[in-house]
Amino acid sequence: MPDSSTIAELSALLLLWLFGYALDDCRRRMLPGFDRNVAAALVLAVVIFAAKLAALPFFPGYPDDVHAWERWSATMASHGPHAIYEPPAPADYPPAYLYALWAAGAAARSLVTTVAGLRLFVETPPLIADLVLSLLIFAAIFHYWRNHALALAAMLLFALNPALLYDSVVWGQADAVLVLPIALAALLLTQSRFVLGWAIAAVAALVKPQALLVLPVFALWTMLNSGWRTWLWCAGTFLVTALVGFAPFLSGHPWYWPLSVYTFSAGRYRLASMNAFNLMAVLGGLDRPEFVSFMGVSYLALGTVLLAALYGLLAWLMWRKPRAPMVLIATFLALLGFFVLAARVHERYLYPALALLTLLVFDAPAAMAVYIVLSATLLTNLIWVKRFHQGVAALDPHSAAVMGISLLNVAAFAIASFWGAVASTPAGTLSKRWPSAVRWFFGSRKPALDEATAGSAAEGRGEAPRKVRRKSARRRH
Repeated sequence: MPDSSTIAELSALLLLWLFGYALDDCRRRMLPGFDRNVAAALVLAVVIFAAKLAALPFFPGYPDDVHAWERWSATMASHGPHAIYEPPAPADYPPAYLYALWAAGAAARSLVTTVAGLRLFVETPPLIADLVLSLLIFAAIFHYWRNHALALAAMLLFALNPALLYDSVVWGQADAVLVLPIALAALLLTQSRFVLGWAIAAVAALVKPQALLVLPVFALWTMLNSGWRTWLWCAGTFLVTALVGFAPFLSGHPWYWPLSVYTFSAGRYRLASMNAFNLMAVLGGLDRPEFVSFMGVSYLALGTVLLAALYGLLAWLMWRKPRAPMVLIATFLALLGFFVLAARVHERYLYPALALLTLLVFDAPAAMAVYIVLSATLLTNLIWVKRFHQGVAALDPHSAAVMGISLLNVAAFAIASFWGAVASTPAGTLSKRWPSAVRWFFGSRKPALDEATAGSAAEGRGEAPRKVRRKSARRRH
């Protein structure tokens, strides 16, 4: 019987093949040709990736996080992947990103002998994800707009965003590794590739627990736009993919052990706001225990109720207009709402929402305004907290600056939610009863997109779009 390392190698290769197949499938649907514009984007993305890689030695990263990657990577390279969940310091991540760290540690063990060399290896996978995500954004924007200049601009907005650069290069975090499969799964769902999309959603959930936040959005979208046989295939594919990811680590654990990995990760930090400039920071300040009451309700309960209300709003938006843009908007709002409304949120949790917003940034002036505001607030939040952890700057939990930035994030969420409601209208704009400036700010800039994608959901069921069916019914009568 193969040992755990052999099973781990097989699982890692299967997940890598699945992800590569899904990327190619999505690329062929959104960017079927390869011309000089695509080649220029590819070269530019690679040059930016090389520049980020070259900058890593000048930024040691945040020690606690970087040392965790190094420790996990070295442990798996020396003792096999099965050791990563064992005492005295078990990893609190699901296995997908651990496979990448295992490969980085094995490569570093063969090629370098210094701690600095190991650090460069373990910080390279997020930059690779960053590169692939840049190209995916280029392909998606070109698919929706048929404009290479806009596609290139969106790619650069992501690749050179100061806040996202600070997270990956200066802080040394791996948030790009989470956003890549979330964005890919959402884009596959917009193309009615439901089963493949759910396989990639499982990969996202195997990277970080935050990916679980988008599963209700994906589930409702799938139910609205496909039949029950597709639902069963999606559920089975999700479970099989998750089982492949966890397979090397199941020996010696009960059947429910994978769930404990997520509960352990979610329960480590029981504070209302883990230095995140959000609503909880406004109501109670930073690092306040989640069980403390606000007007008779604990911060944890309050955040949970607000999140439930948010998912109700997202369900209404997608039911109101089950078209391709809405799954992207709902996914973005779920991630942004989690950062703004929930308890136990870290400062970096704004990264996925901001990165995903790049796919929508040209849809309306409101989207661009929210993108600019969130970029500024995330960068400020990251710099301030990192300097505080390193003893360079003070961080008053109730300072006026913290409250002001937190309120900016709350306001950005409110604007984004209203924009999502406007986008869910048939025309994607407000009625003429609203002032022209407001209609311009929230109105969609690409009304043709809904018509172009109106049949995508029905295509997945082998049916005509609903508008066509209604017209046909009128003709029969």
